Amino acid sequence: TLPIFGFTPRIRQPEQVMATNKILIVDDDPAIRWMLVEAVKEWGYQPIEASTCQAALFANETESPAAVLLDIDLPD
Repeated sequence: TLPIFGFTPRIRQPEQVMATNKILIVDDDPAIRWMLVEAVKEWGYQPIEASTCQAALFANETESPAAVLLDIDLPD
């Protein structure tokens, strides 16, 4: 268990990561999130949105995105 949020990360095999076209976008500002979602769609990826740390952790576990675009200044 990591000391951050009591979270135990799941180790993914490389073939699991590359098998998905999902990108998790984490930002509390809806306008920035919208802009990133539109860009990710144009790049041919499926965007997944989260506006809080807890939502991002849940989405990361359930959706298994290939990449995460993370706002480093989230309020929570």
